[in-house]
Amino acid sequence: PQIELKTGRVTGFESLARWNHPTLGLLPAGEFIPFAEQSNLVEAIDTLMFQKACRALRELDQRGLGDVSVSVNLSTGRMKDPMLADRLLRVVTEEGVSIQNVRIEILENTLLTDGSTELSKNIFRLAEMGFPLELDDFGSGHAAIASLRAYPISRIKVARGLVTNVAKDRQLQAITDSILD
Repeated sequence: PQIELKTGRVTGFESLARWNHPTLGLLPAGEFIPFAEQSNLVEAIDTLMFQKACRALRELDQRGLGDVSVSVNLSTGRMKDPMLADRLLRVVTEEGVSIQNVRIEILENTLLTDGSTELSKNIFRLAEMGFPLELDDFGSGHAAIASLRAYPISRIKVARGLVTNVAKDRQLQAITDSILD
């Protein structure tokens, strides 16, 4: 869940891929996505996660929680798909959810280090269609903050490494305060 700290209200959810491995148990994405990439399964996982996230959003709406959003990560390869925007719009339409409630998460490294034309086209097309775009893991790479101005990003999600132990580390506090400002 994504929670507004001032009120404690749930404002949204983040869609997280997990694999229930038969012998290793529940594995986070970081432990299986590299293998999925080697096996060319990432696009299929992205598609399934997006469909499930939209379906969950519809179910939440039916239960009276229509003012929440869901954030879904898309892989770098998927962000280069020339049919991406149309495919995502079709799923949103089929599930009957509001496009404004489906947030697309793009990794900092994808956005700021991959200069492909198709990726840039998709970012602007998704924003024009009404999908809110989020920059995920901000601060994990070597991004220049000034380069963010070139993209229609609606929210920045600060990398875990910049907020873990922030209460005890003055340097992290200064960096995080600057990002928030």
